[in-house]
Amino acid sequence: YSVTKRFTSATHFFLGLALAIAPLGAWIAQTGRIDFAPIVLAAGVVCWVAGFDLIYATQDYDFDRGEGIRSLVVKLGIARSLRLAQLLHLLTFVALIGFGLTAKLGTLYYWSMPFVAAALLYEHKTEKLDLTGINRAFFQSNAFVSAVFLTAVCLDRLIR
Repeated sequence: YSVTKRFTSATHFFLGLALAIAPLGAWIAQTGRIDFAPIVLAAGVVCWVAGFDLIYATQDYDFDRGEGIRSLVVKLGIARSLRLAQLLHLLTFVALIGFGLTAKLGTLYYWSMPFVAAALLYEHKTEKLDLTGINRAFFQSNAFVSAVFLTAVCLDRLIR
């Protein structure tokens, strides 16, 4: 991830891809095969991570620009990067719904999705782009999203 900042502005997507390999690998380890469901989930992880990394990277804008470090925040500017993060998080939500459909998850999973959507929306409601607001959005929202997702999938599988 850090090396990609030297040659591409798409560093946020490389980070997302690096993290998206984990659920795909876990699925293969558990089932012994590649199915469409974990690919949909991996796409959601790429969008989720790239989106929150864009938000987090806004605090490095001046430094990255001055040092010639590449990022979409430097390339697009802060306002457009935040809009892109919103789009990526919308795509994340769509992918999570798609994952539920392709993995044949039940009602409990879908009941959890409004909580995920609320946490993703909250992440974008940070009015001030200061360290406190970004850290709150970055750490609390993302921890909540991952905890709700994990709980929903596990409980869905346990009760079925």
